[in-house]
Amino acid sequence: MIDALVDDLTPVQPISPRMAIAIVASITAVLAVLVVMTMGARADILAGNPASILLMRAGVLLLLGTATMAALVSAARPGVGQQSDGWRWALGAAAIFPVSAVVLILAQGALPVGILTASSAPYCLAVTLTGALAMGAPLTAWLRRGAVTQPERVGWLVGFASGAFALFAYNLHCPSNTLVYTGIWYTSAVGLSAIVGRLAVPRLLRW
Repeated sequence: MIDALVDDLTPVQPISPRMAIAIVASITAVLAVLVVMTMGARADILAGNPASILLMRAGVLLLLGTATMAALVSAARPGVGQQSDGWRWALGAAAIFPVSAVVLILAQGALPVGILTASSAPYCLAVTLTGALAMGAPLTAWLRRGAVTQPERVGWLVGFASGAFALFAYNLHCPSNTLVYTGIWYTSAVGLSAIVGRLAVPRLLRW
């Protein structure tokens, strides 16, 4: 009976985490180059003296992207006792920006109209969502070759990872240096990417 069960089975090559890392790294690099070439790099980067807010945003985005990618790799190759929850801590660290923005708005007692209507905001969202889609599609194709058992959770992870790395590329151009802008628009960009991932990815990972 066992011979009959395995008669039609063919061996498959295990998925390689290096492929997922290569996908994200290459698309992030291409997106960063496109942002700099088409939109221009920040003046402080060109001067070799980046602002502190730029470095803070870049560090948090890389931390969030790396942590969620590690969780994705773990989810694609599940094992007993194998669970990567570091991304939750990274997400908590990223929450510093929106929480700080809310505190500052409440302290000022007025809505930051100038920031809410900033001309750069649509570009922030557009570049992030476009880059996240460009990254999320091949990541999802890679995940389909794995053994994902929690597709909803993985959908969130794909959205967070691709959104964080895409926004990292846009950060090279972003003209704003304010914490409120970062808390509103950066949070919105990554949040929208995560929502798209949650809605779209699980449908493609059903067994």
